[in-house]
Amino acid sequence: MSSETVALITAVLASLTAFVAVFLAGWVARRASQDQRRSDKRIDTLIEAFRKLDQASNRRIGNDEIGRMVESAISDVILLGNEDEVRAAIQFANEFAENGSADLTKLLRVLRSSLRQELNLEQIDEYASLRISG
Repeated sequence: MSSETVALITAVLASLTAFVAVFLAGWVARRASQDQRRSDKRIDTLIEAFRKLDQASNRRIGNDEIGRMVESAISDVILLGNEDEVRAAIQFANEFAENGSADLTKLLRVLRSSLRQELNLEQIDEYASLRISG
């Protein structure tokens, strides 16, 4: 093989390697961006659910607006929450359906704990007892 052929093959291989590297770097960056957007959406939605549930705590759900707010928050947690959050939301919903009232403390604690962890914030164990009534 002539030196010109070797140089041509080397140049082609270098170009292919560079193309693959650029393609992979772009793919990894897009994937990381998608993952970050998904995480941001999940966190924003769960923070809003936490706020809705906290606002409804220690109140009666005689008001349709508060009832819709609680239903929306519970649905968001069930849709986007982790296993512990979903379990706590279902437990709250079942208790409320069965008794006409339910304690929000466990659900709010689980949400707060996981959100603080995802946001790299210090964990806080203290929390007031929060009950909601129909």
